[in-house]
Amino acid sequence: GFAIAPREHPPRTLVAGTHTEAGRKESRPEWTNQDACLTLPLGSSRMLVGVFDGHGDHGGMIARAIRDLIVKLAPSLFGEDLDPAGDPLPDMLTRLFRVAHEGVSRGGLAELSGSTAALAIVDTAAGVLTCAHVGDSRLVVASADGGQIFFETTDHDIEGEEEQRITEAGGDVRDRTVSGVSSRRVFLPGLEYPGLAMARSIGDAQVHGYGVIPEPTVTVGVALPPGGVVVVGSDGVWDQVSPQEAVAHVATAASGDPEEAARSLVQEAQARWLQGGGDVDDASAVVVYLPSHEETQTR
Repeated sequence: GFAIAPREHPPRTLVAGTHTEAGRKESRPEWTNQDACLTLPLGSSRMLVGVFDGHGDHGGMIARAIRDLIVKLAPSLFGEDLDPAGDPLPDMLTRLFRVAHEGVSRGGLAELSGSTAALAIVDTAAGVLTCAHVGDSRLVVASADGGQIFFETTDHDIEGEEEQRITEAGGDVRDRTVSGVSSRRVFLPGLEYPGLAMARSIGDAQVHGYGVIPEPTVTVGVALPPGGVVVVGSDGVWDQVSPQEAVAHVATAASGDPEEAARSLVQEAQARWLQGGGDVDDASAVVVYLPSHEETQTR
């Protein structure tokens, strides 16, 4: 359980911290972490944050390649001092995901490996967040005390319209339980692989021929609560810790240090995986503490 004690003071500026830990697979003692995290300041009041959760034999390499590409391109796309009359953010984010997908698919390592991506531009001067995501890495925005969730992304599970697109493209969708988690998965027609548990991803070139797409869901204009928190995490966190628990946990982290809050959240998720017995998923979190009212008004 979490100790609940209020943070001393909300930060005066935008601060973020990350933590990631490798899981453990009983059948693969040599397991290495396939998650990657990103925090990139783009000026005094704007920051890019993200989590990438790789899967398949080359998933870790792909997750890191996507992150590194975004770090390289972001300043010229999303920098604070850029002309706001440029391309709309949703178009740029969608194009960025497409470029990342084409980039990793070209190398030949992404035939049966890929990654999620949950990416957000936090803009405290404008008081809004813009996010883009594919897969099941999730982003949550909550009040300063963690008591109220204002926004949460929806995972791209294989259901509804997403499933319809895959079956219409000839993909096979079946229920499978892996590491104790039961989900609908997409397979190549008549084959027993790859069993991808999401309808959108970057990479996974073989199933992208069967209705899996790299187009992100883009959400614009998410209001940032003064002194509030943003948490981005891989499903290694969310499969064990509910969004309500997670935001309450980081909002009340007494140190007020986002890095420490991210570490503590990831370690709690890992402890719960271990209690369940069996495999432990890689787990990653980015924690952002938003500046309080006073600060944003004095700018």
